[in-house]
This record gives sequence, structure tokens and C-alpha cells, in this order.
Amino acid sequence: MKIKYKCRCMGAETEISVPDRRPLVDLAVWFPLVQYCVSVDHGMLSPHCKSRAMDYVKMPYDADGRPLGEAKDE
Repeated sequence: MKIKYKCRCMGAETEISVPDRRPLVDLAVWFPLVQYCVSVDHGMLSPHCKSRAMDYVKMPYDADGRPLGEAKDE
């Protein structure tokens, strides 16, 4: 899935791909992976930034009953 994030050091938000959450995988297991992906991407974009938190992370969410992070059936 594609997510967007922004840090105070960035002029605009950026979009990255993160792994979809597999069915029945708890958010507490999946979300650290998303955090890691954001951290690695941010480190490559802004290697001198010392911020330990992003301004925001935007994840797609559909109110169709599908759990957060799970892929849509195509």
C-alpha cells in the first residue's frame, strides 16, 4: 500500500510503499514495520535530520469494514 508522511525538515509530504498487512495480523505486529519503512526512507531523504517523530503519516482507510492496512481485493 502507498502511504504519505511529512517531517518538519521536509518542504512537502512524500509517498512510499509499505507492505500490506496480512489478514489476521494484529496492528501491533504490523505497525512497527510501517514505522521502520518511514524511518529508513526519511533517513535517506534527510540524513542530517534529528527529529524523532514525523509531523504526520497518512494511511488509506476505507469505511468498508476492511481492517486498516489490508489490501483491497482487486
